Amino acid sequence: MTKRKNRSLEIIADDIHGLARTNIFDIGELLIEAKDQCEHGQWLEWLDNEFDYAASTAERYMNAARLRVKFPTVRNLKLAASTVYKLADCADADYLPSVIRELAKHAADKRLTHPDADRVIKIGIGRHRHGDHPDATLAKLVKLDEFNEESWHPQAVADLLERDPETDEIAESIVDKIEQAHEDTERAQWEAEQARREAKWEAERKAEDEAESTLDGPMPELPPATTPPEPQKFDSATQWAGADEFSDAVETLSELSTKPAKRFVGKVDTDTLRGVIDFLMAVMGAEAEEKRAKPKETITLETAPDTSTSLNWSTTVDGKVHLTTTPAAEFKITGTGSNFTLSRKRPGECWSPDHMMGCFDTLDAAKAAVEQHGKPKETSTTPTTTVKTVPLTSTELDRRKAGAA
Repeated sequence: MTKRKNRSLEIIADDIHGLARTNIFDIGELLIEAKDQCEHGQWLEWLDNEFDYAASTAERYMNAARLRVKFPTVRNLKLAASTVYKLADCADADYLPSVIRELAKHAADKRLTHPDADRVIKIGIGRHRHGDHPDATLAKLVKLDEFNEESWHPQAVADLLERDPETDEIAESIVDKIEQAHEDTERAQWEAEQARREAKWEAERKAEDEAESTLDGPMPELPPATTPPEPQKFDSATQWAGADEFSDAVETLSELSTKPAKRFVGKVDTDTLRGVIDFLMAVMGAEAEEKRAKPKETITLETAPDTSTSLNWSTTVDGKVHLTTTPAAEFKITGTGSNFTLSRKRPGECWSPDHMMGCFDTLDAAKAAVEQHGKPKETSTTPTTTVKTVPLTSTELDRRKAGAA
């Protein structure tokens, strides 16, 4: 073999890479042609029999050939084989045309090493994303992709685009300052949080020490007991603001209730109607609670007492009807809640509304009325009973509760 003289290592490397590129594209085209002729399942067997490389290697050759078809200028660029493979792997990327144009500026006359080609590829990607900026700015912007989850990343991108550094050193210093400032802020926040926790722990420790010293020492003097003022009571007689408007509104609704409901469909939204219904139900509940809370008028039966016969009450299954029978009359109490009706009839008669004798707020009050007055005298075929309404005082209420018990 003839030895060539005066050839530098750089020139020799250029020749080697040129042959490699040519071989990549040519071999890839031949492999594509062979694969198209193989039957189903024959491709891998043929590849294994004819060549000493894996199917993935053949696929990289074919991708390089397809890249040359899509971008013919790639064949003339002075790139390393590894760079060609890298471009072929992203042949469908939207930024690839920008990358090829950028490589053509730097690799048409001068061979790019793999690191230099990587930088030019970043410049092409950055120009596709951000437009016309200095190469150093675009390369650094793309390099920051690996830090896109860091809190300082958005500020670093904004500062680079604003300041447009023209050297890698300036671009690097801009990012370093921003990263350091964020680290200092996070460290200060962490130290402040630690100080807050330590202060809290110290306060809790002091409180525990004071509590222990209090338990070990003499009993502290307690302030004299004071009687709290009786809270102001309000009832239905209180003149509340809006009470007149409420009464007018209810009267209006009462008048409108005689009209067909369809007339008012869609006039008010459903949520507002539900709110009004809930409000009216709350007013009814408050009124019932007020009636239960204060003494009311009750019915007193004025009859001739007759306690010669004891009264034994029985309760029906539903718990709402209470009966007792004497030789001369039967008494029945019907009701629930705060409304009980007392009725009386003679044996053999059927119960009817005419037998009602009075209404009571509680079951015990109705029973007490029968227990107190006993059987009315039978002066005729029709029982004679006089009913009158009297106010129930607090003393009378306590006495009746004691009698019911």
